[in-house]
Amino acid sequence: MDTVTYPDPQMQSELENWVFLHVNVDDHPDMQTYFGVRGIPVTLVLDGKGQEIMRWEGFKGPEALAGELSGLRSQ
Repeated sequence: MDTVTYPDPQMQSELENWVFLHVNVDDHPDMQTYFGVRGIPVTLVLDGKGQEIMRWEGFKGPEALAGELSGLRSQ
């Protein structure tokens, strides 16, 4: 996703609406445990209180992920 999804212009435009944090769970196993990450890649969307509101496991292309994030914003 680092080479295909995130650099995509459509995705970059959508990410302007979000606080984006990339965590390597190999470097931060505590985060893997805390969020119950069983495989990578995984994309989590958290609310302002840090509560998970959406989870996607596996690869998502830029169009699909940007569409999902846009849909969350319109809820």
